[in-house]
Amino acid sequence: MPTLADFDFNRRDHEDRPLRPIPPGRDQFARRWLPSREYLFGPWRDIEPTIEESDFTRVRDDMFWQADEHSIPVVDLFDREGSKTMRPLFEQALAHGIDTVDDPRAELVEFFGRITDRPAWFDQKSADRGRILISTASLSAQRLVVGWALFETAMTSDISAATGATGRFKRDSVRRYAETFRMFALATKPDIYDPGSEVFRTIIRVRLMHALASRGLRRAWGDDHYLRYGEPIAATSLLAFGNGPLLTRLVDHRLGRKLSARDLDDIAMYAGWLGHLIGAPERLRARDGEEMIRSLDYIFSRGGDPSGWREELMHTVRQPVDALADTYLSWWPGIARSLLVTAGCKVFASGAIAPLVPVFGLDEVRDFVEGAPEFDVPYRIHGELFERMAMLNARAAGLRDRVPGTRMVRRVVYRNGPPGIDQVIDAVSAFAKRYHDIAMAYTHHDESTKGFGFDEPRMTPAPA
Repeated sequence: MPTLADFDFNRRDHEDRPLRPIPPGRDQFARRWLPSREYLFGPWRDIEPTIEESDFTRVRDDMFWQADEHSIPVVDLFDREGSKTMRPLFEQALAHGIDTVDDPRAELVEFFGRITDRPAWFDQKSADRGRILISTASLSAQRLVVGWALFETAMTSDISAATGATGRFKRDSVRRYAETFRMFALATKPDIYDPGSEVFRTIIRVRLMHALASRGLRRAWGDDHYLRYGEPIAATSLLAFGNGPLLTRLVDHRLGRKLSARDLDDIAMYAGWLGHLIGAPERLRARDGEEMIRSLDYIFSRGGDPSGWREELMHTVRQPVDALADTYLSWWPGIARSLLVTAGCKVFASGAIAPLVPVFGLDEVRDFVEGAPEFDVPYRIHGELFERMAMLNARAAGLRDRVPGTRMVRRVVYRNGPPGIDQVIDAVSAFAKRYHDIAMAYTHHDESTKGFGFDEPRMTPAPA
């Protein structure tokens, strides 16, 4: 009979132990993810409802039991010595280097040594070509991926359970959305490769926040839940989180703006670097574009069914719209602001959620927004309109791609990130500060390792 000790260990310290099978509660291929797999990955590989077990899948199954292996010792420090002691030391090392910390803890020395030393596989020229490819995705693809990020959060079993149980969306949704948007916007900038940059520091803060939250959820949910579902914020999920932005160009490819094999390899290199920073383990890194597609297809296939937190998570999408109205239109009468927010939710639904219809199907999108009437729009009509416009948008962008000299011009124009990205980031930061003085320091889970205040997971078990 398997025991906790058979599964609850840090893989980096036990490379010789057998690979752990997928947690039984995750052992399903939910059909709701099949249309999106066919849409995104079908142009690159044959898609089947289930995926045959292999060495490739077994490595990923093993990582569903695994937290961020290199952050575990740092989380131990926060747990043991407290955030009031450890956060200033962590921030000093992050901002000025571990060498500036007096008598640094060995765990911090190891962690910062790893994140600042470039791995042997990393090719910055290739990664930066990938960064520019992602940054130049069509507007239609970017709209779709905004909706996809929400869909993934609410409809993936482990992500919806973790985000719902921590209560961040319910109690602090504006900060959560602003921090997430800021991180992904910063990640389009070329100084993502520089340990001294704000981009780099922000991603590492997000990494620590995930690791701290996962420890708290692990304690709050207990051993029985772990033995059924594995790590709350698993290493395999961190890989998917880091690979999210690249979906824009897979959407464009599907719509007619073709990527070459080399383009896909460059995107995989960029995604590999982002995954390296965010905490995805080295053993899951895709060696090329083809392997990246294969890996993402498998992770999507194991997305499962939404937890019982889905409806509550959907209601929180309205809160940033409320916050914008309250912050910038406080002088409007209350009923006028309410009507404006209602209209804003409808605009958001038609602009960011309706584009999911061609990817996931009409029924899945309706399941996604069920119980949240503020986002109820005629999705069939909006989805069809989006698909037609998106195809024109992507093909027009593809024609521009073939104009001689386009790549050279883009290297110049995008040398500091997408045009206007700094202004967008500044605007988000200004809004967050004006709204309840949100600093976006990514410290929300500094006190979370004990699991106090976390709710139940409400996960939907895999069919027997």
